[in-house]
Amino acid sequence: MKTVQFCSGRAGRKTICTVHGRALKDIRANDEIQIQTATGLSRFEVDSVQIVDPSDTEVLAPSAESAITLVTCYPFHFIGAAPKRFVVHARKGPG
Repeated sequence: MKTVQFCSGRAGRKTICTVHGRALKDIRANDEIQIQTATGLSRFEVDSVQIVDPSDTEVLAPSAESAITLVTCYPFHFIGAAPKRFVVHARKGPG
């Protein structure tokens, strides 16, 4: 479980880019992500994990539901400009 600072106010996809992506290396579909904001705790359930080219911006497409996308460099231990991006899509769960 990874906790990050997140600002939310309305439905739609939010994107969080992180420098510390190694924390995401073991995340899988159906895992829970908890995000603490000034207004409370939000829970999200992971829908999918994928590895894409940096130019693939479709992974950031808007969503009609409350959702987040976590993006980090891949491979995780790569030094320099990583050739891929590790993308986690999650939708808002109860709570």
